[in-house]
Amino acid sequence: MAYEDMPTGKPIGPIKINDPLVFFLYQFDSCFSFIHCTVYSPVDMSIIPPLFFRSIHGRIIYPLGSFSGTYFSEELKKAKEVGFIIIPHSYIKFHRNKEQFKDFIEETYQNRISHKKNTP
Repeated sequence: MAYEDMPTGKPIGPIKINDPLVFFLYQFDSCFSFIHCTVYSPVDMSIIPPLFFRSIHGRIIYPLGSFSGTYFSEELKKAKEVGFIIIPHSYIKFHRNKEQFKDFIEETYQNRISHKKNTP
């Protein structure tokens, strides 16, 4: 997580998507956003679907068929790789930052290794 892209900065949007095809052809691969969309899963899912949500009872649900929700662009890119069809409606854009938590993680790790085992 210390070196992964994280959404940072002031969000831009929501931005309505008027032409989903143009969005996927020219913007989807480079976008770093939360996207509200309708998703259609493949009929023959042989793996655990990459998109999920938590029910009101706290259970994790992996929906199949068609469903709508707001998902992070990186999750949707994985879903697209395994055959999901995504129809975007709007998105909220963020800036990428690879080092958002780098200092915190490195400092915490250094503290951990400098203390003897079995000490609080």
